[in-house]
Amino acid sequence: MEKIKSYFNKHKRQILIMSCMAIMMCMTFAMSVSATDGGGLTNVGTVADFLWTQIGSVVTTIVSTPLLLIPVGIFVAGAAIGLAKRFIGR
Repeated sequence: MEKIKSYFNKHKRQILIMSCMAIMMCMTFAMSVSATDGGGLTNVGTVADFLWTQIGSVVTTIVSTPLLLIPVGIFVAGAAIGLAKRFIGR
């Protein structure tokens, strides 16, 4: 861990510059996609719509089947408790 800290302290300016460059490239790409005639954004909307439809059908199946609802409910409750423990524990 000390090696990582010393490397970061030694090269933090270069890491900051590279991070800023990556953010600028992502923003440039996002602006170029939205500047087109909606081609890229329309495709993203189509994919998002398909994903929400599939997620909705899976959730409907789980909720309508008690045999699936119990283990999934236990898993979600356990995950929520684990996350709460991690956040409160610090």
